[in-house]
Amino acid sequence: MARIAQGYLGLKVYASMIFSVAHTNANREYLLTVIVPISRMAGKINNLKTWISSSIGCDLKIILVHDVQDADTGPQLKEFISSIESEQIVFIEKYFGSPGLARNAGLELTETQWCCFWDSDDIPDVERVFYSIHASSSNADVIISNFRLLSQNKSTVVRHNSNLDQVAINPGLWRMVFKTNTIKDKKFTNLHMGEDQIFLLDVDLSNRKIEFSNAITYSYRTELEGQLTKRVDLNSLDALTLIQTSILNSRYNASRFISIVYMRLFASSIKRLKFKYPVILFVKNFCFIFKLKKNVLSFVVKMSLLKGKKFQEVSRSNL
Repeated sequence: MARIAQGYLGLKVYASMIFSVAHTNANREYLLTVIVPISRMAGKINNLKTWISSSIGCDLKIILVHDVQDADTGPQLKEFISSIESEQIVFIEKYFGSPGLARNAGLELTETQWCCFWDSDDIPDVERVFYSIHASSSNADVIISNFRLLSQNKSTVVRHNSNLDQVAINPGLWRMVFKTNTIKDKKFTNLHMGEDQIFLLDVDLSNRKIEFSNAITYSYRTELEGQLTKRVDLNSLDALTLIQTSILNSRYNASRFISIVYMRLFASSIKRLKFKYPVILFVKNFCFIFKLKKNVLSFVVKMSLLKGKKFQEVSRSNL
């Protein structure tokens, strides 16, 4: 049967939760682990059920991390997991309060050669993900693929063009597969926005062996009710401040990639906050922006010319 670990608040319970999962041996070594944080998804897990069901028998470990924030999601997940009866699935249930902390719990249990992070409401192409892994060289640290952006009336393919600048504009953690030993010691923050960009800065993609796959391995859904990236809050300011402080403290070099990630998050923050806090944004960040490398200014100019256009349109041209 699938392994189910349950926990509540408190470090002692959480530690025993990890122990109970880690010591259940499926007697099989898998190639890839996928970590999926899940929260408030009652009645909306059909996509999740479909790709998991089709992945049974694949060389894949699936860690589902339920961040308990309602009474209905958990029972629906457990009913589905019980019906699958597969040792490929590990289920963790506890209140974490953010997708980043939920991912950390999954990452602690990851022992496969490769791992990735998917969202619970999207549509991954598992077969193409494995294709990208098998087509990579043995010394690759990260594999980056193309993805499809899905809205109610539109489907747009966002390509990397084998260019890290393009990836910086649309980082998309879920479009990447990581060699586990390159990220095992990394941690996500508890922010609700920007935690994936900060994680990528910690991974330091600019100094990793990156291989680009032309496969479209993931369909990212937008305009969903309750989607975290659509919520308006001040988490974006926290993320900007954290990146800015880290750069000033020389934790990261002010490389072109990091500069673009920063500016992308800055522009997205303005869009999300709908100029409600423009004074806070500009006082905290305006002077700092111009301390970044001059070669990021082209990105700033492009952003200023968008005038409400969707950001993915920028990814169709080179910086």
